[in-house]
Amino acid sequence: MNAEATILIVDDDPGFRRSISDLLREKGYTPRAAAEGKAALDGLKKDVVSVAVIDLRLQDMSGLEVMKGIKRSSPDTECILLTGHASQESAIKAVNLGAYSYVQKPCDVEQLLLLIRRATERMEAQRALQESEQRYRELVDKAHDLIYTHDLEGNFTSVNPAARRMYGYSIEEMSGLNIADIVDAEHLPLARRKIKEQLQGSPHTGPYELLTRSKAGELIWVEVSTRVLERAGRPYEVQGIARDITERKRTEQTLDREKERFGVLVEESPLGVVAIGQDGRYEYVNSQFVEMFGYTLEDIPTGRDWFRRAYPDEEYRSQVISAWITDLKRSRRGEVRPRTFTVTCKDSSEKVIQFRPVTMESGDQFVVCEDITDRRRAEETIRRLAYHDALTGLPNRTLLDDRLEVALAHARRHGGKLAVMLLDLDRFKDVNDTLGHTVGDELLQAVGARLTTLLRESDTVCRMGGDEFLLLLPGISDARAAHKVAERILEAIRKPFVLDGHELRITTSLGIAIHPEGGEDGDTLIKNADVAMYQAKERGRDNHQWYSTSMRQVDTRPLGSTI
Repeated sequence: MNAEATILIVDDDPGFRRSISDLLREKGYTPRAAAEGKAALDGLKKDVVSVAVIDLRLQDMSGLEVMKGIKRSSPDTECILLTGHASQESAIKAVNLGAYSYVQKPCDVEQLLLLIRRATERMEAQRALQESEQRYRELVDKAHDLIYTHDLEGNFTSVNPAARRMYGYSIEEMSGLNIADIVDAEHLPLARRKIKEQLQGSPHTGPYELLTRSKAGELIWVEVSTRVLERAGRPYEVQGIARDITERKRTEQTLDREKERFGVLVEESPLGVVAIGQDGRYEYVNSQFVEMFGYTLEDIPTGRDWFRRAYPDEEYRSQVISAWITDLKRSRRGEVRPRTFTVTCKDSSEKVIQFRPVTMESGDQFVVCEDITDRRRAEETIRRLAYHDALTGLPNRTLLDDRLEVALAHARRHGGKLAVMLLDLDRFKDVNDTLGHTVGDELLQAVGARLTTLLRESDTVCRMGGDEFLLLLPGISDARAAHKVAERILEAIRKPFVLDGHELRITTSLGIAIHPEGGEDGDTLIKNADVAMYQAKERGRDNHQWYSTSMRQVDTRPLGSTI
């Protein structure tokens, strides 16, 4: 919980406003109170409100009008409605219009505080997600390389500002083009073949080189890495990074023409360069090659010596040699066939290197070497952050939604069941308050790891945010199977966690919704599992509850009955 979160109480009962404000202050919140709707809306001009608790019946305007006014001026503010029995229909309408939840008067204070805490956490999670997306967008916008997406027909759907610098097109102009509009005619078949290969089962392709043309007709060589983006298991778009390598290509062509005398150009090149004679002896390596790998000509006089030292693992070495020989046999003189391998350097460190070998008419060969280790790490990090929680490494909500859609489609086709379990650690805030957030984070990581060991490979454990985890169990046979899993989870969480010298004992409350009885779609299943989990909290924590079709009712029937 953010200790600086501001909670607005809008109610014409002064005793209620005072008591709730005191409780919120004890919990570390900053309470603000108003007796009328107009006063509440005026107060938004000077306070940033995280959650507003609004009575539906006010003297000067309805609670719905207040909520609408708050949403207009502060769209991120979560609203919780207070309703009497007679106005419950209005409260439900308010939830449909965007309210976080509602509580019936006279309200259960613990229930209201729990809703406020969860609404605050959700707002903070949404704000963190927005900030993360903004950082990612800034990274893309400032990138020197062209970052783009296009549909399966090759029509660009998005580009970053590098499009203007590289090609002279504005973002709007570029978004209206097809790859055929910028790829040189001779290279267009290659570009289309790469897209086809990806759609046929190679989701990530690259890097490969293409010759392209700018708006002014200028030839631009680019090195392209692409991957297919999928939605619900089906490809829908291709994402790519194109690096301007025109200067590098010119350098390679110059080296081709001056193969017997590399001169200053090669020696000062930022890339490693090695010249190999027809007999396999290494005749020349430039200073960048030595700096990159640590090997000198004395260390690697022949190709045999290079392969033995650069690839000490025999199995991997065989794969590299096989690929190298295959390329030599298939490539034409002067043709470049890039290959990427992991090389062991003289100091035993490892680097990811892209090799671009070319064979001359004389039969001699020279190889340009580029260290792409950092780029590979950055690409892997970006891919991972897009689909995994940064703290625990578990799948995030984006990946969970994709897997849930696939599981639902399979269940509908085959008439099967799947379970969604939502669990919330009991009194997790006490851990943060007493031992600090570092131990709290370690506990979340340990819980995630323990949950993962309990499930099948086909199941998914997702961290939803805060101390909330969601489990997706596709293909379960019946409710009894889900019951066994839930009991295993409760028992596993009860076992102590030893973290930073502390032995922690915690419990969890778990809500279960089963498809199709508990919901036909993913959002409904998660929402209903959340309702059941809340009921588990209400029933003393450290238990699991089933969601039934009765709104906000928990299934208390024997396990053998239909869920």
